Amino acid sequence: AVMSGSPAANAGIKEGDIITKVGGESIDEDHNLSTLIGEHKVGEKVKLTVYRNGKEQTIEVTLSEAPQQ
Repeated sequence: AVMSGSPAANAGIKEGDIITKVGGESIDEDHNLSTLIGEHKVGEKVKLTVYRNGKEQTIEVTLSEAPQQ
């Protein structure tokens, strides 16, 4: 789920997107999404490769700080 107003929603991630790469690096058992995102700084622009509506596409997002839980 992508919650309205969340950093993911604000970055352009949509419900049903499958993120396969962060900055060109594949998500796999050695590199999970959190680890790859964590290698970048808040405010940095990062290219994500997503599988959306049956097609792979690359989107550029600006990372923002996750809200406090």
